[in-house]
Amino acid sequence: MADVKEYLQEEEEELKKKNQYFQLTKNINITGTFSEKAFQLSLINNQDPIPIDMIDMLGFHKIPHVGVYGESYEPSLPFVIIELPLYEEKIQHMSPRLISEIKQFKNMNPDEINTSFLIIFHSFPSWQLEEQHANLLEMQQYSSSFSPSSNNNSNISDDESNFHMINLMLHAWAFKNIFCSNEEIEKNLYTGIYDPSRGMKEHKIIKKFQEEDSCEEDSSINLMLPATFNTLSQRNVVIHGQQLHFSPNNLQILFDPQEYIHHFYSLTQIPQEHRQVLVFHVIPGNSDSEHQLQTIIGDCITLNDLRNNLSNDESFLELSDRLNAIFTSLV
Repeated sequence: MADVKEYLQEEEEELKKKNQYFQLTKNINITGTFSEKAFQLSLINNQDPIPIDMIDMLGFHKIPHVGVYGESYEPSLPFVIIELPLYEEKIQHMSPRLISEIKQFKNMNPDEINTSFLIIFHSFPSWQLEEQHANLLEMQQYSSSFSPSSNNNSNISDDESNFHMINLMLHAWAFKNIFCSNEEIEKNLYTGIYDPSRGMKEHKIIKKFQEEDSCEEDSSINLMLPATFNTLSQRNVVIHGQQLHFSPNNLQILFDPQEYIHHFYSLTQIPQEHRQVLVFHVIPGNSDSEHQLQTIIGDCITLNDLRNNLSNDESFLELSDRLNAIFTSLV
């Protein structure tokens, strides 16, 4: 009888703990976004505003962003940022490869490794189809210059030419201190895309270079390539000029414009600085999708509202399931 009573008490405590998490309310003081309906919350310390550093001169957070490379290469500002604790024993909902990469990095030096975990809903980038087409042609020409035997069809299929190409922008997270300077600053890191949703593709240039081992001949080529799926690869980020220009045109991901919503994990590590960041990204597939998401988010006050409202909309059921797997792993 005593065992049953003890079990019921533990269950009651567990339920109370869950309710405490799910009843946390979003921040009143919103930073780093133009969205009036933004949802920002730290599940680590519940500070308001969210305790994530800003690049004051640019007005956005020091987190991984996404954007479309072009003359104006800027992040698509997020309308949801949730900071979470990461419990290694409760991440079974992620793919084995991703779990392994997280644990392996932490085990290198457990006392010094800093791991951040974020959920970010990015705004839909204002697509410029001419720039998208130019980017694809640039990638074709770039790969062809290192492999004369390649041809256009081997790099980008007709079907992929219609895809949106978004860059994972790691500059704001990678550099702890960003300042205006005529000097170029550069940093190498390791990053990869994991558990991508339907309609996301790895650029074929990645596979071509892997097959031909072209990267080994010139390591600088490797740093200029798109993002890899389900594995970490070395890439670089560069900031230059008084206006803080971001480059190069790398870490591209292809997105099917027919899909209403995209979601995936990114993992980025800087071994020499003993830090890594895990992000669950959500990117609307079009402007209608973003408007619908922002309307849902705008009606949310608590974390529980966010869970329930998304699960009640058929367009976002898969996204809702993935978010619930993350939230329930916290308790």
